[in-house]
Amino acid sequence: FGVMKFLVPQRDEAVRVLKEKGVMVSLLEALAVEVPDKPGSLQAVADLLGRNNINLDNCSGFVVQKRAILIIEVHPLAQARTVLEQQGFRLLSQEEMLRL
Repeated sequence: FGVMKFLVPQRDEAVRVLKEKGVMVSLLEALAVEVPDKPGSLQAVADLLGRNNINLDNCSGFVVQKRAILIIEVHPLAQARTVLEQQGFRLLSQEEMLRL
């Protein structure tokens, strides 16, 4: 068994097609966080979450158009959203992610 994670523009359509092909699918909520494109940015996010008893389950990232984006899976998600926003981190909406 292998696990693959996808960010897709039409979630429901992607789920339908994958299931039709016999692929087991589950949906997972994540946050997209814009961070400075420099060493230590992931550490700053992880430290902030840890200080607030928020578990960072998984993280990936990329740079596009000189913008560094972290995709983070966290628990509890709503608390993470609040903490990050209160500390000045910019969270991207699904629509913003699709325009990158």
